[in-house]
Amino acid sequence: MPIDTSNHQHQGASATPADWGIIRKIKEHVSVPVISNGNIVRYGDVLRCLEETKADGVMSAEWLRRNPALFAGETAQDVPALDLAEDYLELCAEYPTPLGFIRTHCFKMLGEHLQAHPDMRQGFVEAKTRDQLLELTRSLRRAVDGAAAVPAAQ
Repeated sequence: MPIDTSNHQHQGASATPADWGIIRKIKEHVSVPVISNGNIVRYGDVLRCLEETKADGVMSAEWLRRNPALFAGETAQDVPALDLAEDYLELCAEYPTPLGFIRTHCFKMLGEHLQAHPDMRQGFVEAKTRDQLLELTRSLRRAVDGAAAVPAAQ
């Protein structure tokens, strides 16, 4: 039984945290497996949620789209978003995926970088193929790497 105690009317900065205490109370009173959902942003949240709720499993939606390595363990949490996006785009060549899905996942994974490089965003909007999105992702990597190499103004 999946249970999400997040308030979906309040998202983003005004988000109300999920109430894991409610999930724990439900788990204590049912005999079916309980899957907790809400407030899962990093792998540490997975472990903390399982401990606090005693749920049989954990799921995530929004944050998993931003970080596909979310459930891959603590050591995988620092994999750069650009690496994840390129890996994802390579997988999309092997496992055909609708372009709209691919584009949406790219925007979720690369959102922080696209905010820092808004001039590149339109290319992602206008891309007509997975190959174009892959080349744009590689161009974004060059822009990010180039910005990192420039010393900060003093």
